[in-house]
Amino acid sequence: RLPDAVCKMVTLTNLSACNNALKSLMPEVGLLTKLLSLKLTNNKLAGLPDSMGYMHQLQLLLLDDNELRSLPNGIVTCSS
Repeated sequence: RLPDAVCKMVTLTNLSACNNALKSLMPEVGLLTKLLSLKLTNNKLAGLPDSMGYMHQLQLLLLDDNELRSLPNGIVTCSS
């Protein structure tokens, strides 16, 4: 799990949490609306929170080597 403090860093633009065996992300991750790059490669994520749809500035999202079967509907509204 990501530390709670990460979701309070609302001006964060790049976050890499690769290789951490993360199983889920808390919904508060959607508060990181300034993120341009989110790298979550090689974890154990089975799903993503709908709140990620608020990350309208996201340009790079890396999710390879996870256990995802689907993406939340809101994530398709993200655009570069």
